[in-house]
Amino acid sequence: MTYKRRNLRCRLQLREDLPESHLVNYFQALGTQQKNELILKAMKAFWLPLALESAQVYTSTQVVNFYLDAIEQLKCQILYLQQLVRLNHNDSVELFNLISASDQRNPLISDELSSELLEEDDALGSFLTDSTGDYTRSSFGF
Repeated sequence: MTYKRRNLRCRLQLREDLPESHLVNYFQALGTQQKNELILKAMKAFWLPLALESAQVYTSTQVVNFYLDAIEQLKCQILYLQQLVRLNHNDSVELFNLISASDQRNPLISDELSSELLEEDDALGSFLTDSTGDYTRSSFGF
């Protein structure tokens, strides 16, 4: 069976004095295939479950599985970034909570759900670290 390909083109123009402008440099230094894979991976983790929910063509079970896969990818990315902080800035940074690392609220999450997530944060943090504070996963899949 042959499937039609879907194209998405995105053009970003960022001021050079913004930290985000370094994203342009970072992605331009990558090969086209690697750049596309990284961008797609990030888009899938952040937005695929919402897109599938909106499309209303998948069963509830399928959508929930996509949500869980996305959450797992985001957790892995958080762990990966925290490991980089430990490796590269061990002396200058105190590590932060996994979910409540930012004071910014997600406008798509209700206050009630946000407080539920924060309550679960302690359980998540203890699940992801062992008694020495090291992460229990040996590989992040990157």
